[in-house]
Amino acid sequence: SIRDRISNKVKPKIVFVEGLHARVLKAVAILQDEGKVEPIILGNPKDIKAKMEELHLSNVLKDVEIITPS
Repeated sequence: SIRDRISNKVKPKIVFVEGLHARVLKAVAILQDEGKVEPIILGNPKDIKAKMEELHLSNVLKDVEIITPS
């Protein structure tokens, strides 16, 4: 699995392009909690933050970088 291949010493940045999908946000929350990656979510920050609130993930994902694609 990807978790096994990631070194604990270096946190790779992983970009998640489907930031409004619940499964993606839940996966990002798990990876963020494990501290193995530095996630970046692509999408509209307002919409993504609303989805995080809906899924009760705002506290877990409060420090996640969200980038609006151009």
